[in-house]
Amino acid sequence: MRFRALLLLAVASAATVSGLTPSTPAPKAAPSVLPWIDDDYARALSEAKRKKIPIFAELWAPWCHTCRSMQAFVFTDKALSRNAGQFIWLSIDTEKEQNAPFIKKFPIRAWPSFYVIDPNTETVSLRWVGGATVAQLRKFFHDGSRAAGGTADAALGKADALYAEGEYEKAAAAYAGALARLSPGSPGYARAVEARLFSLQTTRNYAECVAFARAALPRWRTRSPGRPSPERG
Repeated sequence: MRFRALLLLAVASAATVSGLTPSTPAPKAAPSVLPWIDDDYARALSEAKRKKIPIFAELWAPWCHTCRSMQAFVFTDKALSRNAGQFIWLSIDTEKEQNAPFIKKFPIRAWPSFYVIDPNTETVSLRWVGGATVAQLRKFFHDGSRAAGGTADAALGKADALYAEGEYEKAAAAYAGALARLSPGSPGYARAVEARLFSLQTTRNYAECVAFARAALPRWRTRSPGRPSPERG
């Protein structure tokens, strides 16, 4: 599971995200069930303002295997068709020169990244880094809609806002406060742990990252009944 992998990665090495050499661009692997707008932020922004719904932006690269896997096996899942009207769906190939202004406005540190963008303020309301399952995405869609609408729970919403703005040092502290109020079975717990790990890694606070991962992993293993254990992932 993605959650377990992040925890173990932090314990083992607290590795930072490194750049990769791009290869020859290739088309998306399979048709998506979602109505993506490809590489056109202006059009997506116009549609989002007209329909009064947020933008869901997929930032990907042709050389990114996780990006291609998401496109081939996750965004093609028919279960996601129920979310088609929830966002304006924007796909950004970060290797294309035409998308440089978008990347400057919404910087990316790891691939793939998924942003929920408030069209009124043109700011990121919520961010997801890395691959995800259909179930994880649908939870993120729910959280993203609430965050863009300003209805997120106060402590977690504050942390999410800082994380979305790239204020990783402040976000790490805010997530620590939010997690103190959450149990391992609470909605948002796993996402908050992942986001805090990423924030600590990004700010090179490796010692705290490792300590936090070691403390969080046992709690994850003893989550509420009925939830999958990372040992079975």
